[in-house]
Amino acid sequence: MEVNSKALILSTTMCLAITGCSGGSSRDPEVSVNTIIDGAVADGYLYGATVCLDLNDNKQCDDNEPSTTSRSHGKYTLSLPDSININKHGIVVEVHSSTIDEDTERVVGRAYVLTSPPGKPEFVSPLSTLVHSTMDRLKVSLEDAENIVKLNMGYDDDS
Repeated sequence: MEVNSKALILSTTMCLAITGCSGGSSRDPEVSVNTIIDGAVADGYLYGATVCLDLNDNKQCDDNEPSTTSRSHGKYTLSLPDSININKHGIVVEVHSSTIDEDTERVVGRAYVLTSPPGKPEFVSPLSTLVHSTMDRLKVSLEDAENIVKLNMGYDDDS
């Protein structure tokens, strides 16, 4: 009888474990994390900045948005549910006054925000912020915004 009780407890525990390990995907597919974004942030590589996927496009990292902290060489990794389309939302980097600029090895001293356009999470910088701002202000495509910024900077494709 004691062996049967142990077997019953063991089989019940195994069933619960197997059911629990499914990640709840049949109930809530947004729970599973399968998309990884790897990128870097720089104004000089920035260590200790908050990086998030801006799901509501308000250019700030909100509590409900996937976020992380930039590491050495400005690198960051965001883990996202497959249900999130990374091509619809930009990256926001909240640079804190205590964030370290690895070029100078000093804290930046003043908080500011950097962004990247939707679908371009690989490298966030003042230039990506300018392109993203141009898209928003002029209501133009990414390609048009990039061309406008290049033109304003005196960049010549023919050279």
